Amino acid sequence: MSEREPGHFQMPLPSEGEPETDAWLRPLPAAEFEALVARGLASLDGPEGDELADLHAWFVRRYPTPTARLAYVRAKSRARARRSG
Repeated sequence: MSEREPGHFQMPLPSEGEPETDAWLRPLPAAEFEALVARGLASLDGPEGDELADLHAWFVRRYPTPTARLAYVRAKSRARARRSG
C-alpha cells in the first residue's frame, strides 16, 4: 500500500489483516462518515472549496436521509446507463 501525502484526503485504509476489498464493503458508522466529509471539506480552499461545501450542504438538505441519497444516486445511475446504451 502506498504512503499517504500529509494533508491529502483519502478514504480510510483497511484494518490490519483486513483484505482491501472488505474495507470498501464494511458499513461505515455515520459519525465516521461525517468526520471524513468534514475533514475533506475543510481541506479545500478557495472558490472551488466554497462551491463544493455549498453543494454538499444543499444535497444533504434536499436528500436528508441515507435512503433518499441512495435512491437519488441509483436513479441517476440508471438514467446514465440508459443514455450510454
